Parts: sequence; structure tokens; C-alpha cells
Amino acid sequence: MATHYVQANIPVFLFQEDNTWIMYTPALDVSSSGETKTEVRRNFGEAVQVFLETIYKDGTREKVLFNLGWHKVEGRKLIAPRLTESPANIQRAIPEHLLSRAERIDRRVRIPVGSA
Repeated sequence: MATHYVQANIPVFLFQEDNTWIMYTPALDVSSSGETKTEVRRNFGEAVQVFLETIYKDGTREKVLFNLGWHKVEGRKLIAPRLTESPANIQRAIPEHLLSRAERIDRRVRIPVGSA
């Protein structure tokens, strides 16, 4: 398990379809669902954590993040892609009728980068 992390802000969309709440981030291409906002937020946090830990353990963190549009600044700081850089990806993941009423949230994530 990593002991060093960098933090990054990612855009997250929260919306409801029928009786299900859904959270999605194009920055990681991760989504989750739940019956309530509280449940979807918890599930989404767990899904993001598992995703980031998995790509770290697999040694594919940089490749996966760079393929999603991330880039490095100052040699170490990871920056998530801006929404304007990936509107087609968002529209493929979220139908327009849902995207138009989705709440946009910025969420801070901890990305594993190494151990002591």
C-alpha cells in the first residue's frame, strides 16, 4: 500500500435517473450508484479509492491517467483534465438529457505515488 499521496481536484457529476442516484467523473472514468445521495457518495468514494489503489499496485498509474487526459506539472503534481478538454467523453458516458440536469461537484482525491 502506498504511503505517499498527491491530492488533485476532479470534476464529478451527480444526477438521478428514476430512483437511482449516480455519480460519475470523466477524469477517472469511474461511476457509482446508490439509492440515496449519501449512499452514492460513499459508494463513489470507495470506487475511486479502489480504482486508484489498483492502478498504483499494477504499476499502470501514469499510463492510465495520461490516457484519461491527466498531465504532470513541476515533474510531480498531477493535474486532472479540464472539462473542456473532454466534452465528448462526458457525453458518451452521460446521456444529454441527464447531463443537462446533473449537479457538478469538485471533489478532492488522494492519488498514491509511492512509499517511504
